[in-house]
Amino acid sequence: MIPCSHTSFERPIASCVLLILAILSSLSINAQEIRIVDQSTDAPIPYITLRSLEGPGGYVADASGRIIFEHKALEEDRFELSCIGYTSRIVSYADIRKSDTLQMRPQHLELSEVIVKPITAADFVLQAMEALPMNYTNDSTAVEAYFSQLLRENEHFLYRNEAWLDVEQPGYQADKDTFLIDLVAGKISSVQELEFMRKEVEKDLKKEEKKAKKSGEPLSDEDRGIKWEVVNPLLMLRLDPMRHPETPIHVNDNNADFLDAESHEDYTFWYGKPERFGDKTLVVVHFDQREKVKASLFKGTLWIDQKSLAFIKVAFGFSESGLKHLVPGYAEALLWVIGLKYDIKETLIEFNYQPRNGRWTLQRSHLKAKVDLEKRRLFSENEFGEFIYESELIVSEPEFKEVHSWAIPLDPKEALSKQIEVLEQNPWSTFEPRKRTIRN
Repeated sequence: MIPCSHTSFERPIASCVLLILAILSSLSINAQEIRIVDQSTDAPIPYITLRSLEGPGGYVADASGRIIFEHKALEEDRFELSCIGYTSRIVSYADIRKSDTLQMRPQHLELSEVIVKPITAADFVLQAMEALPMNYTNDSTAVEAYFSQLLRENEHFLYRNEAWLDVEQPGYQADKDTFLIDLVAGKISSVQELEFMRKEVEKDLKKEEKKAKKSGEPLSDEDRGIKWEVVNPLLMLRLDPMRHPETPIHVNDNNADFLDAESHEDYTFWYGKPERFGDKTLVVVHFDQREKVKASLFKGTLWIDQKSLAFIKVAFGFSESGLKHLVPGYAEALLWVIGLKYDIKETLIEFNYQPRNGRWTLQRSHLKAKVDLEKRRLFSENEFGEFIYESELIVSEPEFKEVHSWAIPLDPKEALSKQIEVLEQNPWSTFEPRKRTIRN
């Protein structure tokens, strides 16, 4: 479950706004904009990955196939364009600089390659789950990882944090899911003031300051601020659905795990059109919660290798039919009292996997939430805010990691920004040429 952000003291209105953002869980820069399109149709390819071959960095296109490419790459950098259904392509930094459009050649499936499964889509998913021990690496691995998270309100940023990490992760069948994460370098963008419901937040703050003054314990700068950081690198690693398929994902105390055989009855599964990924034929399975299920469950898509039954990609978000059950009852009451209306526009969690010695391990995880908040007033102007939260973790090939003597252990219970601030040696400038953006 995505943990809820909170304030340092009780501020009901601000806490309610952050509750919505936390449950759901681009930067405008002067850089080159490139589009990735289908070679045959010239149609944009959404969410295609442009991954650096020099390390864990990379880009992910938006829904329109657009990437904002920061001109901080080294001349010799090479990148791999990859997307299910297309032939992977290697491009150089020079290729990217000289053109604002890159084409990808689709990989069409011949009819003879499509095997009609004699079992239902739900049973096919369960077969793939049984094959997990054979498909995912059982060895612990040492990798580098680039992590970024941001929150945008309307047309401006509230914050953006970036970090380079050393990660030692256990095998997928380990009894204990212990990750060792060291912070190597990081950068914190300046935090801007929240515009939405600013007056109410200030009123609550003044009340708390009066109480603190009477008690003789003045509020610190940290107490006055809102803790924006919703997730952390450890959570992005632990959310991997291949790691603990027997442990259900919980949303509002409901078992929402679409990979758990016990909760399959809450979902409907159906086959989609098969896709190509390199030399592999992928069986595509879509799923959604059943209409009569009154809970906040998921809908999404699974891409499964037809031969090995390995999950190559998993993408899911909250089902439209379950969104009305997302916010707990006490929060709904508070929203009604303060006249706050919310409209969830998008939720997305993605996991992509990469091969290693005939098995698979995590390559990238991404989380995105988009929500509109509106404050309805009887005697004054209404307020509106569009919030977009994103976090991205891009992992290098296993055992790519270098040893950084100055790195410090990452504390998942403390805000990443605070740990970046106290990092004695923070060589961000040496890592910045390798820095890549998250999804635009």
